[in-house]
Amino acid sequence: MCGDDPRLVLCASAQAAAQSDGGTLEEAVLPPTASLGTLRCKRGDASVCRDDEVAKECRIEATTQLNVIDVDKIQLGEECELILDGQGIENVVFILRTTRVQTRAKARITLVGGATPGMVLLGDGDARKCQIGVNNQGAGTLFCPNANKVKISGESVWEGAVVGGKRVELGDDVDLIHYPFFGLAARKTQPRR
Repeated sequence: MCGDDPRLVLCASAQAAAQSDGGTLEEAVLPPTASLGTLRCKRGDASVCRDDEVAKECRIEATTQLNVIDVDKIQLGEECELILDGQGIENVVFILRTTRVQTRAKARITLVGGATPGMVLLGDGDARKCQIGVNNQGAGTLFCPNANKVKISGESVWEGAVVGGKRVELGDDVDLIHYPFFGLAARKTQPRR
């Protein structure tokens, strides 16, 4: 397309709309169903996440079909695992609204109980750091449109999508199995009463 093609106006209009909302998952539109603080797991303590030194299992269980969870940071150390459990809820959606997703070597983000890669989103329009360590396994959409770089390090397997700002970097031997995020589109609307 070039010159005075009318489709250019549509494209410019769409770009302006996307820039005006900054790509955020605003609280006014998607109010949180839970707030978890920082999820931090260290090597040697792989089944426990800490928030300000309070230990808790690295497991998030769905409580409803749409789970919008505010998390300050997700930091998984070497060999740590974060489990997202859909609890058997049909079309369960997890949106972990966070400004930082960072994992170290051999970390995992595992989906169980009916949770699927196309229904999981990690990040936010304000996310500044999205880095997946070497030899990781994970799933869901990494949503970091304003980050300088989104990185999935070598020998990792990621099932989902990657939305990055200026640059998306995939290391050697990364398997990126694309599942687009359709969690909001796939939800069944409830009939009005």
